[in-house]
Amino acid sequence: MPIKFQISLTTLIRYAKAMVAILMTFGIIWIIYFLFQNLYLPLTTATEVAELKANVALITVNKRDLDEVIRLLDKNRMAPATNWDAINDPFALIHSPSLRPALENLVSSEINDQ
Repeated sequence: MPIKFQISLTTLIRYAKAMVAILMTFGIIWIIYFLFQNLYLPLTTATEVAELKANVALITVNKRDLDEVIRLLDKNRMAPATNWDAINDPFALIHSPSLRPALENLVSSEINDQ
């Protein structure tokens, strides 16, 4: 059985007007988005590229001198190798068993004086 719709002509026209208005709104939004993506963004990118090309350094760099400067900077950044055997232990007095009681007395007397 076919389904029959009984809609009055005025109701149909009212909904058709609303649908046309909604479709036109979406169409205008899509046109604005399309123009932004395909016209405005490429133009701004082209102007940025043109500005960057105009500001490129026109002086040629001497590669040999540049490599020498970089090598010297890297050499000065490196810390010299440390000989840990030649450095005295700052905690040697604490670890020494013969001086430990004297240090404990010194520390306890300083605490008592405060």
